[in-house]
Amino acid sequence: MASSWIKIEVITPDKPEVYQLAELLDIDPDAALGKLVRLWAWADQQTIDGNAKCNAASVTKNAVDRITFVRGFADALIRVGWLAVEGDTLIFPKFERHNGNSSKKRALTNDRVTKMREMKRNENANSNAHGVTGRDQKALPEEEEEIDIKDPPLNPPKGKIATKKFNPLEIDLPDWLFPELWAEWVEFRRALRKPIKTSQGANGAIRELDKFRGQGISPEVVIRHSIANEYQGLYAPGGRVIANSGRDVNKISSPDVSIPPGFRG
Repeated sequence: MASSWIKIEVITPDKPEVYQLAELLDIDPDAALGKLVRLWAWADQQTIDGNAKCNAASVTKNAVDRITFVRGFADALIRVGWLAVEGDTLIFPKFERHNGNSSKKRALTNDRVTKMREMKRNENANSNAHGVTGRDQKALPEEEEEIDIKDPPLNPPKGKIATKKFNPLEIDLPDWLFPELWAEWVEFRRALRKPIKTSQGANGAIRELDKFRGQGISPEVVIRHSIANEYQGLYAPGGRVIANSGRDVNKISSPDVSIPPGFRG
């Protein structure tokens, strides 16, 4: 036995079958719809998936006429395609699509999901209406690294200046440093949750690689060794560090007047 309600679509009263049924029986279309509701409610309680033989083997066309209080109602239903006879069994075609426990459960689930989505939309609208600052907003994880503010707002919030997020992959590289190798180091730092956030940090790493290069150690060796050992910084194999031989700690070094790679004045 199904639950104590049946599913009727809002378009059902205006379906062509209802008007055709009313014309065949010479009754008002609304009356025809009421008879259908009475019959479907009976079928929902007394049959399984619209098969009258399952729970009520003795049901005949005459019984359908008595349930609806209209002579010839069963034959009219057969003519419009809403009732079928298979041997000695009456069948409500596609009955399980609209009624029955499984169909009703799907209908209730869809209605519940729709209501929950509507509630979420209303909650989001209300929270935005009360004022949501940029600090309260959170980007989706997969888009976190893709945020790029091309044009700053005309009236940025007080105390906060809208700036473009630094991307270490866009920095100008010297000829001796391959972009693929630099990208490998940048992605590794990001995987360590220690991303290169500033141009100063990026240029500093490039200067370190250049100093190793001056000692005969290629950038590829330094980067691959540092990644293999999960170093946050850049280190050469064998514990070798950047040489500063002969340096006098009491001597003031000459200022570095060289222009770092990627610097734009």
